[in-house]
Amino acid sequence: MRGASFDADGEGARHFLLQVAFFNDLGLLDADDMTYIWHSNFFTSADTVIGVNTPFSQQFGGTFFWVAVQPVSGSDITIYKIDVAAAAQFSTFLGRTVGVEFTTVDTIPASTWTQFGSTAQDAAGPAIDQEDGGLVFVIDLDSSATSVVFKWIEGQGVVWSTQTTQTQGLIRTQNWAQNSIITESRMGWIDSVEGAILIDTSDGSITTEADMTSTGLRVPQGAQFWDPNYEAIYVIQNGTVDGNVGIVGRVYLDRASGLGQTLSSIVTDLSERAGLTTGDLDVTELTDNVRGYVVGRQSSYRAAIEPLSTAFFFEAVESDNQIKFVKRGGSSVQTFSQSQLITLDDNGELVPETRTQEVELPERISIIYLDKEADYQQGTQSTKRIRQPRPAMYSRVEQAVQLPIVFTAQEAEQIAEKVLFSAWNERIAYRWRAPQQFLALDPTDIVTVNLDSGATLEVRLSKVTISQTLEVEFEALKESAVTFVSDTVADDLAGIPQKVNPPSENVQRFIFNVPLLRDVDDLGRSLSLVYFGGNAFTVNAFTSASLQRSADSGLSYEEIARALSGLDWGCAPTPSAP
Repeated sequence: MRGASFDADGEGARHFLLQVAFFNDLGLLDADDMTYIWHSNFFTSADTVIGVNTPFSQQFGGTFFWVAVQPVSGSDITIYKIDVAAAAQFSTFLGRTVGVEFTTVDTIPASTWTQFGSTAQDAAGPAIDQEDGGLVFVIDLDSSATSVVFKWIEGQGVVWSTQTTQTQGLIRTQNWAQNSIITESRMGWIDSVEGAILIDTSDGSITTEADMTSTGLRVPQGAQFWDPNYEAIYVIQNGTVDGNVGIVGRVYLDRASGLGQTLSSIVTDLSERAGLTTGDLDVTELTDNVRGYVVGRQSSYRAAIEPLSTAFFFEAVESDNQIKFVKRGGSSVQTFSQSQLITLDDNGELVPETRTQEVELPERISIIYLDKEADYQQGTQSTKRIRQPRPAMYSRVEQAVQLPIVFTAQEAEQIAEKVLFSAWNERIAYRWRAPQQFLALDPTDIVTVNLDSGATLEVRLSKVTISQTLEVEFEALKESAVTFVSDTVADDLAGIPQKVNPPSENVQRFIFNVPLLRDVDDLGRSLSLVYFGGNAFTVNAFTSASLQRSADSGLSYEEIARALSGLDWGCAPTPSAP
């Protein structure tokens, strides 16, 4: 375990290495030159040092290490602290170590985990939470397939304890992510039966608890390390992969799949934000997958749902105290015969028909969307009615539909075709009246009207009005299920530049300690110049090389030079004469 500190003057850094020997002896070394500083044989062979840790942060004047010791498996855990001054050393003059203080801080009682009704088998920890300096431990319970996670803070004791439901199995000091640093109060690990746990270390609540057997990850073997920057776990997998034993893997927790969300979940989320509950909604028909959807500005929740309605062809209706979201292109649920219709006026009309003027209808529909295949750049796909050689209509109206939704080019092209032909199909509207036996029908229902003339009308109800005499008046638009089926093929991405991320390569660096090679490099002794260059180990892989310098022992770097072209270099297979 490596710790670091600045010296007492705040300049430079000194690194220390704390080691635990086989018989639980502790040894402290200078990590820079591996010289001896201090050791302790305070513990007996019956004691078990379950873990050591340090905050890793470089501190002025010194650093410290935590040591957790459990005399017997399942018994109390004692916390020790080793304070190390920046100038700590073994003084040959005094014959002893100066600048190191070893103290007992606290004892964590076994009741912390026995309260869950089981005895403990093994313990692991501590991991350090940078938010409050607390130490996080895990105790494996031997009488059930569970574990207890708890947090101890100096001066406060145990602040929370949580029982997990994933079995921890062979959890020991060499097998848990114990030497990890916790940031933003989140930490995760993988147990020995392929379960993943992500826990909030501020209060002990479990935010992710997943069975990973379906991922193909083998049982972890050996050390794990929690990477707080990526919320990922580095783990050595048991078994053999492609002939290699001990494969190191990185497991990301609490990630979205990247495969999108169901349309029903998005509509439900927006509706709940508007104050509705799950019981107020019926979204069973919204089974489409949405790869991505952007709400780019403040709007009403209805306005946020409308682009989804346009793209995935559904409508909302209030029915039976629920808001039902109904997909277009369904089957007829009711048939009317002419004998069931009631005249609308004195003229005796049963089903008057009205048509939208052709010049008001679109000739072309353009869908503006987020193109999955073009790095999520804005894309446009269009479709139009035939104009040549014989026009299918005489409109010149063009409409652009903005859909901040992720589609492929072909999906967007098919949506454009469906929107176009749906607009032309719905140019015909109908009205009729029927007796109260049809009160159960709702807007969005598809119905069929059979007339004595032999005409059959398949329509979608757009409005239902109930009169004082309980007669029902319907308004409807012409509907055809084939309108919502498309197999059109979109244009390819030819001519659209694709973003290519060049692979990073290790660079062989050369710094030449030679006299100046060019007159132009002579700066009159105002600066000392060196020549440097480099090239990749792989042919034609070099793009550039950056030479960087650190003034704080590796904490940060600044670029001091950059090579834009590679230096030719190689190795001679046989030595050459001088």
